Amino acid sequence: MLTASCYTFAYQTNHPSQPSQKRQQQMEEGQRLLNQYQSNKNSLIGIGNLFSSNVETIIAIQAKGLPITAKNVESIRNLLASNSKKEEKIALLRLLGILYTYDNKSNTNHLIVQDLRHHIKSNDKDICLAALLTFSRLGYFSDSVEVLKHAYDKKILGENGYLGEIAHLLPFAPTTDQHKLLAILSTGNNSYANEVLISSFTQTSRIKKLDPSIKKALRLHFEKNQPNFPLAIGEYSVIDSFRYSNWLQSSTMLKIDMTGKTYQELIFKHLNNPDLDPRKIIAFLSTTEGKYLIDHLQNAKQKEDLKALNERAQLYSKQSPQNTIMRDLVQQITFNMESSVR
Repeated sequence: MLTASCYTFAYQTNHPSQPSQKRQQQMEEGQRLLNQYQSNKNSLIGIGNLFSSNVETIIAIQAKGLPITAKNVESIRNLLASNSKKEEKIALLRLLGILYTYDNKSNTNHLIVQDLRHHIKSNDKDICLAALLTFSRLGYFSDSVEVLKHAYDKKILGENGYLGEIAHLLPFAPTTDQHKLLAILSTGNNSYANEVLISSFTQTSRIKKLDPSIKKALRLHFEKNQPNFPLAIGEYSVIDSFRYSNWLQSSTMLKIDMTGKTYQELIFKHLNNPDLDPRKIIAFLSTTEGKYLIDHLQNAKQKEDLKALNERAQLYSKQSPQNTIMRDLVQQITFNMESSVR
């Protein structure tokens, strides 16, 4: 029985209301593969050397997509109920998930959720996990946390998996529940979950939909969880760079919405801190957002500030000549600045 309402859906962007011609052709090919798979299913059951082709076919169908119809939902549900091998069931569960749409186009969303809930209760850990993650990515339900916590307590999900899914769901939950989810994340203090949460708010379109109270709470949470580079001087990781750049982008977007200051003002205010690790300057200025900043300076002071930041980056890089990644990034930043002046 479906006992929880869903507030929004993670899959909605996968199903434009009017698919392009190319997308339509892909879905037609996906339909052809599903029809072929169904027609061959009975003859393939029990033939071990053909089993891998079954799974590969299901994966290919998912990649191409399917028309959102009640018939296709029924077909996949019947395949799940049949005597399929475990790996097939896992692939079919993921395939079922792509037929769940924000507008309930096939009028079968409740059946999709019903089947996923059923398989979450499976005694097979792998099937349970596949159903759980597919269910979680549909959107936020009023019992989503309860379902995820149960899986965590049963060791179906590890800490990263549990808190990562909580972070993924937060943007889609109603305001009251967003505060509850953020409290769970704050208590858990999990770096992976913080990365997922930060990555969810790099664009203003999502931030503008938030209630002011959760914007303030998120801003405080982000300030407490600024990523840092390793203590070893000269060590520079692309992964650390990505984490920091994402954090600065999301933090700045939240502050723009709350303070009314410009993107440039807020970025420079942060980067101009004399105690800031120069690697963070390199990390941000070498990104697409950094290139945007370089190309959209608002006044002469910002131009001078940028020059000073680049000098700090160059000095730090020269102190670690063995780090070619950092050297190349600083050279690219300098090139971008020179190109922007022309």
